[in-house]
Amino acid sequence: MLSLSQSKPYLHFITLVLFICILLPLNGSAYAAQVTLAWDPNTEPDVAGYRIYYGLASDQYSNRIEVGNQTTYTVASLADEKTYYFAATAYDRYGDESDFSSEVVFNVPVPCTYMVSPSSQSFASGVGSGAVNVTTQSGCAWTAVSNASWLVITSNSSITGSGTANYSALSNSAGSTRTGTLTVAGQSITITQSGISTYTITASPGSNGAISPTRTLTVTSGASKTFTIRANRLYQISDVKVDGVSQGPITSYTFNNVTSNHSISATFARRAGKRGALSAN
Repeated sequence: MLSLSQSKPYLHFITLVLFICILLPLNGSAYAAQVTLAWDPNTEPDVAGYRIYYGLASDQYSNRIEVGNQTTYTVASLADEKTYYFAATAYDRYGDESDFSSEVVFNVPVPCTYMVSPSSQSFASGVGSGAVNVTTQSGCAWTAVSNASWLVITSNSSITGSGTANYSALSNSAGSTRTGTLTVAGQSITITQSGISTYTITASPGSNGAISPTRTLTVTSGASKTFTIRANRLYQISDVKVDGVSQGPITSYTFNNVTSNHSISATFARRAGKRGALSAN
């Protein structure tokens, strides 16, 4: 049995150590800290458990926690920007309790807050580049990570304090839009990239002639395409219409910088021949 009138030799074995500090988000931007305390086990055979005491002033412990017979304990819900003082005691199965251990002081840091902008970005199908701006307190570290293979962080993937993470979007050779994300300072940034837009050009030759190529073509946005118009023997080009508008008897037409669907059609007429008399032998 432990005697409080004695020198309590096991007291010297209780060395309290601050082990871990974690800041946990609460409501919105509010934070609370939790710390894990650790101490050496007592060597007395009749030790039944330990108690943690803590408060906001040295040697003034307004809170007591029954830990049980374990040598680590996590104290949660500590207010940020406060200084806490911790001490531990051991007690035996009869309820006798040791003096306080050495005191541990912990200053709860100011929680890091991050303002990240923009929250989204859109690109055309070609190669693009962008930047994400982060505003935070000095000493607050953050990272920028790509969650898509076609998004590449080009600078400042890891930084402390306010800064800018730069990235690039590789070209999208598909016809459909794709979406990827970046995780910057713990926040998700949505990146959208359009696919390559395509349009159709429909060629419709009339009888007695041809338009080359003669079919419905698929053309990439911004591209150009030339069509040639040819009449059959004994015929001539009467008119060529582009998107329904007459262009006259032209022999070729080029669609430049295609950004919409188009059509081209042609009509042909028989050439006027010389009249002659038929003779018979």
